[in-house]
Amino acid sequence: MKRRLMKLAAVGLVAASMAGCGGGASGVGTTAGGSVTNISGIASKGPLRGSTLTIYALNADGTYGAVLGTKSTSSSDGAYSASLGYTGDAIIVVTGGTYIDEATGKVVSLATPLRTVVTGLTGTTAIAVTPMTEAAAEMALADKSAYTLKTRIQNANYVLGAMSRNINIVNTQPADPTIAPSSSATTDSITYGLLLGTVSQMMKDGKAASVQDAITKITTDLADGDYRAETMAPVVKTELANFLANPRNKTGITSLTQTKLTGALDYIAASAVYPPQVQTDLQMAKNIASEVRNTLLSIYNAQPTSVNGVVQTPFQNLSDELKTKLGKTLYTTVARTAWFVQAAATKAPGAYVITDPATGDTLNITISSTNTATITVTSGGTSVASGNLAFTKDGSGNIVSGTFTGTLDAAIGALTANIGFTDTVTNGLLASMSFTGSIAGQGLSLDMTQTGGGLNITFSPQP
Repeated sequence: MKRRLMKLAAVGLVAASMAGCGGGASGVGTTAGGSVTNISGIASKGPLRGSTLTIYALNADGTYGAVLGTKSTSSSDGAYSASLGYTGDAIIVVTGGTYIDEATGKVVSLATPLRTVVTGLTGTTAIAVTPMTEAAAEMALADKSAYTLKTRIQNANYVLGAMSRNINIVNTQPADPTIAPSSSATTDSITYGLLLGTVSQMMKDGKAASVQDAITKITTDLADGDYRAETMAPVVKTELANFLANPRNKTGITSLTQTKLTGALDYIAASAVYPPQVQTDLQMAKNIASEVRNTLLSIYNAQPTSVNGVVQTPFQNLSDELKTKLGKTLYTTVARTAWFVQAAATKAPGAYVITDPATGDTLNITISSTNTATITVTSGGTSVASGNLAFTKDGSGNIVSGTFTGTLDAAIGALTANIGFTDTVTNGLLASMSFTGSIAGQGLSLDMTQTGGGLNITFSPQP
């Protein structure tokens, strides 16, 4: 996430203006004046024979630009190569041709295109086109978040790579798992080939109707808001075991314990895999609250030193209050409430256990069909928050207002919170939040009930 900037304004309690993530141009390519970009690689589901490979410039909005080149894949191993007078973002599309199905040995026609989206194409680069890169392309181009196109592409490639035990799915070239690997084949290329063989095994065993169906099931599972494949990862693991036992598997790997794919699939089934550019809702809330607190501390650090004690003493008292009580209280209140709101907004009615990967804090939330939720948060086995959330949604399912009543633990001790909030959502991300109500505890009484009072946070789409 970009670091957010805040300003303190004399409106109500606190008025904050932040620069959030997103915005800016991306995906712009240029005709390379005299320089040449060379790309080569393998198009595989297994290796594609007689396919047409078309390279497009990728526009900043994710649409196809000019055709940069057209090539055919090899008749034996799916290899291709191309030289382009272009640098920038691009999309490679493979259509037609046939492949030998890894699980059955049948010759199969490629029914739907496979794509790879790449950013900053330049120099000499190896680029694979496979069902995994197609899944990443679908995720990236369907992503409606405020991230730039470049970041969305990087995020999608990262998540699909994590499912493949952190293989670079774009630059690693998959080995054909039905042929004994050569002495130069890397572990990643062999593992990549096993994953493609597993897709074929899914179809053989009736777990997917087609390559596209397998891709859709995986991307739908990963892109449902938490970058976790809780449904499909166990299926893929089972089908991987079946492919390893398939006599057509010639990799020499016959047991799940022999491949790190097993651990990767187990992990992504149980835990969300967040790309470096993406933070959990709680982490974003922590950043928001941290900026509120830092703004308050900036007042403390700016206290005057050259005025007489009559003026300095009240300022000193105020800045001490901001530093020791108000800042920490706002930090806790905003961070926790934002987490509760985001959890309730992204989940269907039911009971959920959500763990913050940064702190290990655990949110237990039970959401009703009447737009209410009961909440407890534990840290190290100790309850640090509990209460009730009531909320109102708009026609798109976004939470737009609500209340939280309960207790929160902060650095200064237990707090009793009666918070009202309103918020707006743009492209799936919070655009603004406003808090009113009251927070009390340990000698602190923070009253935000007066007209014009409250904590107002606005997010800018520009970094």
